[in-house]
Amino acid sequence: MRRASVPEAAVNEDGDPCASKDKIGFSSHVRQRSLMQPKSQSKTVKRRPEGSFRRCVACALPRHTTASGWSRVQRPLGHRLLGWRAMPDESKRIAEALATAGGELNSIAAHLEALQGEPVTPEDWLLVRADLGRRLSRFHRAAERVDRVLGTTGAQSRILQYLRLNIGRTVTKDELSGVGGISEWARRVRELRVEHGWPIQSGVTRDDLRVGEYLLEADEPNADLARDWRVAKDIRSMTVEGRRASGKTRLLEYLKAVYPRSADKEQLGYVAHPMQERPRRLRELAEEGWQIVSNLDDPDLAPGQYRLDSLQQLPARAREAIKLRYEILERDDYACVDCGRSPKHGDTARLQIHHLQFVQHGGDNNTSNLVTLCTECHAGRHSVTVGATRDELLQPESVT
Repeated sequence: MRRASVPEAAVNEDGDPCASKDKIGFSSHVRQRSLMQPKSQSKTVKRRPEGSFRRCVACALPRHTTASGWSRVQRPLGHRLLGWRAMPDESKRIAEALATAGGELNSIAAHLEALQGEPVTPEDWLLVRADLGRRLSRFHRAAERVDRVLGTTGAQSRILQYLRLNIGRTVTKDELSGVGGISEWARRVRELRVEHGWPIQSGVTRDDLRVGEYLLEADEPNADLARDWRVAKDIRSMTVEGRRASGKTRLLEYLKAVYPRSADKEQLGYVAHPMQERPRRLRELAEEGWQIVSNLDDPDLAPGQYRLDSLQQLPARAREAIKLRYEILERDDYACVDCGRSPKHGDTARLQIHHLQFVQHGGDNNTSNLVTLCTECHAGRHSVTVGATRDELLQPESVT
């Protein structure tokens, strides 16, 4: 195969090391030659107005770069950066590091473009990947130099800073991997959550987030969360009469320990260990009469969170009754058949199962005799005050 020549850096007709859109494919390119040209030329270049910013890979930061801004350079470019001003010497060091980092990325893009239209063999591709590895390594070293100037050293602190810039917004694993700059970025996220109590949710902890998505809920660490994780660690190794306690026992003890707070599925899976035991053990506890509620029972809970409604154990429930309850809820689309309110739509309604023909009048548990009601409508059906009714399948003893 004929090998295409590969330039060390992409340069356009003006001597700009940031290649044009047609050459490299980076859209919305705006040049900043003073970062890359020799000092003798940089004095003649007109300075860009304050507050402007660039979307070119090699010129990703404004002239006065910010610590927050550098955290953002490794996510999709073009987001607004903040306004901390570097000292002149610091600006020069940042510019030199960015020139190196940008040159490596532009060379990678030019390298890959040079291969287009050419037959590529497995051996050729391995050589390309090796070259990409060398260039990416140089890029990361340059990025570390910027971090040292801006004080954004440490993967954990960078990840936390980035999450705090995006409170309440879902960020992806690719963003956090780029900001962290290390292969073990996911461990740093977990350390922030488990050891320091930062309320970071993910697809592992919440059912409404996809795998690889993360969300910081608040700008302050939660002391209860850190404490709950310490309790989880202790209970996970819990023993009874010299032997390790069963997963069901550990789950119950943990839910009691954090009561009345909730636990997410990551915490419960960690305590149950192995994690796949969690759903079955929770179901067994419910069958034994422990009042374990989820977001379908309590809309204040996020999807994937569970808590004990009471430390009192009710009479054991038949597995068929629990299965039947979820069958009725699913049939009615988890909504009150009278008013239509549903926790699935962010409503605060709490749902209960009601017998159309009252039990004392001969009603049974046939699906045609069961409907889903919110607590308000259920109270209306029985002509009692709100809060006096109970789920008639989960607590049949409350039916009169």
